[in-house]
Amino acid sequence: MSSSALSTKSHKDIAIVLRTQPLGEADRIIILLTRERGIVHAVAKGIRRSSSKFGARLEPFMLIDVSLVAGKNLETVSQVQTRRAYTSSIMGDYSAYLTGLALVEITEQLSVYDAETYTESFNLLAGALSAIARNVHQPIDVLNSFISRMMRLSGWDIQVYQCSVCGRQEDINYFSASSSGICTSCASMVGEKLLAFSDDVKSYIDDVSSGRWEQVDSQIQQSIKLRSLELLTRYLQWHVEKPIRSIEVALKDFHAS
Repeated sequence: MSSSALSTKSHKDIAIVLRTQPLGEADRIIILLTRERGIVHAVAKGIRRSSSKFGARLEPFMLIDVSLVAGKNLETVSQVQTRRAYTSSIMGDYSAYLTGLALVEITEQLSVYDAETYTESFNLLAGALSAIARNVHQPIDVLNSFISRMMRLSGWDIQVYQCSVCGRQEDINYFSASSSGICTSCASMVGEKLLAFSDDVKSYIDDVSSGRWEQVDSQIQQSIKLRSLELLTRYLQWHVEKPIRSIEVALKDFHAS
């Protein structure tokens, strides 16, 4: 296909704006999670000018209908329509904002591993952003649920009631950053530092990962939610092989609140 034909090829999709970065004096690169193609980097030309036709529709956390024109290196945003405007609601609440940043970073890190699950990842992120924007669930609960579900999509399901070494379904008293639940019998064979895995934490993680929101919303012990987030973060970071800074910032905020 010729470069001229490629440049005029357009694609319509539903997308979530993950983040943006400046390009030149008037443009921005928009990082999108699209429903059909996963992560896409596209240029929004002239968006930093006051006369831009895009307005605030390409701000982080926006759910949009977007038309993209293919180019040699980056695609170009040609049209945008707002589906759900989550930006102001999320940015107006500090805990929700920090959670939103964490959701975005997790999505970008795990997009490498879930190439066959674009639609599922999109739906999870859209649901999570909606929940924190509308204050349907507490941000820490949404974040814990999102991590556990995204890890499952990526092929790293968290073993809560089954030993990840031997498959035993009793005495799952330890948590491994590399493999999640570990039974007492296998604990001495695992070549890493294990963490205590209490029944309350196991029950909570099982609830958030399964979407049992009635039970989750009735859980008032913040210490259980914080401990769960610490364990889930260790598990996530071990698998992506790098720290997720935005979760660490959110965790500090949750501890302080």
